[in-house]
Amino acid sequence: RMSRGLGDVYKRQVSTQSTGAIGSISGACSDEAEKRFLVTVIKDLLGLCEMKRGKDHKAVVASNIMYVVGQYPAFLRQHWKFLRTVINKLFEFMHETHPGVQDMAVDTFLKIARNCRRKFVVQQPGEQMPFISVILTRLPIIINELTNEQVQVVYEAMGTLIASHTNNQLRDELIDELMKRPNETWRELMAAAANDVQALCTQDSLMMLLSILKLNHRATLALGHGITTQLSHIYLDMLNLFALHSSFLASSITAGVPRGMLVVQRARACRAMCIKLLTAYVERCTDPGLLRSSFLPPLFSTVLTDFSSALPDVRESLVLDLTSVIIGKLSPDADAVVQVVLNQLFEPCLSMLTDDYTNYPGIRLAFFKLLSAVNEHAPLTILAMPSESVKLVVDALVYGARHTERSVPETALNAILQLVGSVVKCSREQREMARAASAFCERFLVALVQEILVLLTDTMHKSGFKLQAAVLKSLLAVVESQVVDGPLLAPDIAAAVGVDVARAQQQEESNPLFLRRFLSQSLSVSFPHLTPHQLTTTVSLLFERIGDIGLFKVALRDFLVTLKEFVSAENEELYLEEKEAEAEARRAHEEARARSIPGLLPIGDDIVDTDD
Repeated sequence: RMSRGLGDVYKRQVSTQSTGAIGSISGACSDEAEKRFLVTVIKDLLGLCEMKRGKDHKAVVASNIMYVVGQYPAFLRQHWKFLRTVINKLFEFMHETHPGVQDMAVDTFLKIARNCRRKFVVQQPGEQMPFISVILTRLPIIINELTNEQVQVVYEAMGTLIASHTNNQLRDELIDELMKRPNETWRELMAAAANDVQALCTQDSLMMLLSILKLNHRATLALGHGITTQLSHIYLDMLNLFALHSSFLASSITAGVPRGMLVVQRARACRAMCIKLLTAYVERCTDPGLLRSSFLPPLFSTVLTDFSSALPDVRESLVLDLTSVIIGKLSPDADAVVQVVLNQLFEPCLSMLTDDYTNYPGIRLAFFKLLSAVNEHAPLTILAMPSESVKLVVDALVYGARHTERSVPETALNAILQLVGSVVKCSREQREMARAASAFCERFLVALVQEILVLLTDTMHKSGFKLQAAVLKSLLAVVESQVVDGPLLAPDIAAAVGVDVARAQQQEESNPLFLRRFLSQSLSVSFPHLTPHQLTTTVSLLFERIGDIGLFKVALRDFLVTLKEFVSAENEELYLEEKEAEAEARRAHEEARARSIPGLLPIGDDIVDTDD
């Protein structure tokens, strides 16, 4: 069927469908049968490629060849000469300018690199050197007709190959060779900036800087911690570049330069890529000590200082993402870093976000992700802060939970949930932390319960029901388990939330009884049409079910749908968790069924070289 040719659109479609079917059955037969079958198919396809005239036809055949070889990584690993031939053919296709061929060539190279990487760094029988060295020697010629985006894919593929080398010294030498040309261009740009720093703010310079940073970013994704030496060559220059472009953007805004001007867009993109590159490195760094001693001091003194002093429109949300990653990487010893981060970033972010719920959406989400990271990785740092500082954090999280755009309240509610969990943990620790936990509960627990009740009974926040219920359950469990020995509410805080503490003291109410009465009182004020019996029954049921989150949600949902605010509304969002769970179960079932049938699922990029 393949040999019929590609004479018209119909036959071209037949050929593509045939190769799709061939690629889909990878692994479905024995190695020997697969070898005979694949060699026959590739020979026929190469014959067609030579036989057919016209770039359109050749491009179709070339794409078919690349698809098929990419679907059989096990065969490629077992037959080195065939693998080498395939790679050389891909390099030929990288010079074919017909639309789509170069894209598929670099993507297939990356796919094969991920699946067969060890074959390239080990000297194969009959070869004078490892094939990776041959590729590096030819690399300038291989990529000279590719676009910048395609070159970046090639660099990620090369980084993937080099990362598999087990000799650190040889791996560093290969990285130096890979990054030789970008580093030379970088040094030329920095030398020009020594005479006139504004030379780094021209359109051409920004384009070259952005291209180099993207190459380093793609190499970092593949090489991970192995990129450390290469990154050290440009690290301080990157930080200075970030500060320079921040100053350039601030001057542009002051001068009224339109945000859409190309030079402004490139300056923003270049600055953002600096942070993306650093974030990728921190995520993959395996030496926290190196981060503390060499990486963080210049980063914080440059980037965090720039963020706190910059105009709101100049601030880069990726800086907040980077600090979140740093805190997670240094956990559980991130307390000192958290203090620096909060001191530099907390108030500048709040000043941008508290005017409304929509401005600066990137900063907004990244800020609450940062607070969530702090709560997850350094919760004791927050509880040990002065009371007014803790209040700022709690108020910020409550403010985040009030948003109606789903991602922000989800992040904020998760952070509150983590914070409550930390309170429980601290209550069981040494005396000093237990006192901090009691102080937190005395000052904030009732207020948090009240805020969550407001969100639960507001139809605008129905999509957050799952996390709202989880937070309320956790708050009630803290009180019901009596992990807090002191009073639940101080007199000065009680007045702010409208609670009569004197009555509780006179009746010597326990904290659980006090909170039950508080819940009933709050609900009766908000929903006067409900009878005392309804309220008492609901509150009692919630406390009875705090040991089972599923039953707790059922009781809470049953109560909500009886409110007149919810009776006439669409309440599907209250059942969103169950619907998502059903969809995930169906997806998992279909995937399991597909995996049980060889060839039904495509060969993915998650396959790894079994020689590693």
